[in-house]
Amino acid sequence: MEADVRLVADADVGRQPDLAVGLRLGDERLLARVTRRSGEALGLAPGREVFAVIKTVAIDGRNLSRSGEAADLDDDNEIFDI
Repeated sequence: MEADVRLVADADVGRQPDLAVGLRLGDERLLARVTRRSGEALGLAPGREVFAVIKTVAIDGRNLSRSGEAADLDDDNEIFDI
């Protein structure tokens, strides 16, 4: 999916430093996490055009809604306005 990078922020979680990357895909937003090494290799920065590929083995069901309405988020989730 073609996307524009809107945000690149530190997301140090776990053993290695990660980056939170906020993407805009038309009217939709996507928050991705990549390693700092990959972010630097890809030159990720606000304004950069990228192609997003969703590759996962698990999705956090708390952020999904069957009714099409916005799902409730708990206090543990960090929200980025992109």
